[in-house]
Amino acid sequence: MGLSVDRGHDGTGWHTLEDDDPRQLPLRVHVYDSDLAGVWCTGAAGTAELFLGYTPSRYFEDDEASSADEQDVRAGVEVFRAFLLEHTGSAPEAERLRGFFVTDDDDSPYTFVEEGLTELFDLVGLPGVLDDI
Repeated sequence: MGLSVDRGHDGTGWHTLEDDDPRQLPLRVHVYDSDLAGVWCTGAAGTAELFLGYTPSRYFEDDEASSADEQDVRAGVEVFRAFLLEHTGSAPEAERLRGFFVTDDDDSPYTFVEEGLTELFDLVGLPGVLDDI
């Protein structure tokens, strides 16, 4: 079984979150069994829900679970870019970020999503979400 963890970033660093954690952090990452990672961010441009590995609907074979098409991912990437600009002062080009995130139809480029998360957060200049686990 792979890694499963829920982490949130509050502007000062990453924190492991429990299921009942009441904090509404602006950046949150959930890793499920090293196969699926969700990235959620909230900022002035809105809220984004993006996935690495697989979308929940594809991974769990459940049409009721979260899904994503190309339009969803591109819109989410723009919100994530705006979030990064707001919180870090810089953001990679949209196409560079798009390569990390999947739609329901994409195959995962990673054996373990931790690889993609490390690359993503290195690229955007935030400390690694899994560095202190």
